[in-house]
Amino acid sequence: MLEKDFRIASNIKLANDTYLMKLEGKFDIVANPGQYVLISLDNFFLRRPFAIFDCNDNYFTILYKHVGRGTKAMTKLETGTKISVLGPLGHGFPIVTTSKKVYLVSGGVGLASIYLLAKKLKENNIPFNILVGFNSKDESYYLDELKKLDNNLQIAYFKEDNLTPIDLLKQTNVKDELVYACGPLGMLKQIDENYNGYISLEARMGCGYGICNGCPVKKRDGSGAVGVCKAGPVFKTKEVIF
Repeated sequence: MLEKDFRIASNIKLANDTYLMKLEGKFDIVANPGQYVLISLDNFFLRRPFAIFDCNDNYFTILYKHVGRGTKAMTKLETGTKISVLGPLGHGFPIVTTSKKVYLVSGGVGLASIYLLAKKLKENNIPFNILVGFNSKDESYYLDELKKLDNNLQIAYFKEDNLTPIDLLKQTNVKDELVYACGPLGMLKQIDENYNGYISLEARMGCGYGICNGCPVKKRDGSGAVGVCKAGPVFKTKEVIF
């Protein structure tokens, strides 16, 4: 976990309030799918956490949505601006070798944690299907890129079709196959209760070290609480209470 300055190479609007920021620079350690970074913004005391959407030796990208003052400020950042980045942080998704198809489930900006995972599974020849959900077609994004990874991409549009990613899982008749998921809390709760796999939780992470006690969740086995920032953000289903 190291702090470095990265240069903004691009900061583009994908759909409505959803943006993709590309930052030039190299991590000093390998970033795994599901890990995140903490970004420092001028005039804001706490760093903001963002999942690593994609990366290679020369850059990484983050997917974010304008929901508050911090992310509004990010939409104004111009190409060439340098920002301080702490990361990669946390525990990501494990790449489990299996002959069975696994299911990657994303709701809203949950795709921020799922896209890199899909790329890694494809590199390892692990069969998978991507199930994504958006509130509406106007709010969808990156579909062409997802179809390059999974030509059987399944999409749920809530406003137009009254469907959610959970509905897609049920229609696919998933039973004991592994499910990887990131998205709204309600969706994650249903996956946690009904499927086996891994979920990525969102939380207000103040430090990234697990010492500020700003993002604790209780373990289901009664052994105490752990920080989402350090023990997570990825957990096994039925591992923690959230």
